[in-house]
Amino acid sequence: MEGGDAKQQSRNGRLRTLEDGRGTHRIEVGLDAPREGTTTTTGNKLHHEYQPDLMRVVASGTWRDLRTFVMTWTFVESAFRDTVTRTFEGPQMRFARSVNVNSLALDMPTLMGKLA
Repeated sequence: MEGGDAKQQSRNGRLRTLEDGRGTHRIEVGLDAPREGTTTTTGNKLHHEYQPDLMRVVASGTWRDLRTFVMTWTFVESAFRDTVTRTFEGPQMRFARSVNVNSLALDMPTLMGKLA
């Protein structure tokens, strides 16, 4: 999975994009208040293997410190709440994703990448 940012920013929100083998997925993340929308984001490994084509999501994000942006994605039609942490260290970025409940793993492997 590749993490990226769309070059779009709405009032008090930012559009986050992820790309994987299923395509490009978008989540609008509220910066000062949660944003509700829909997404096709892949989550089956953290969500008991459920993979609907479209999911309702409420997403918010905040800067924990100068290098760390933390997002919360609440999938409102299920029990799942994902925490996504993006940590920037020079030209590198770490992308970590975890979930509040699952019968298997609670965390995906952390991805490392370089900023373009």
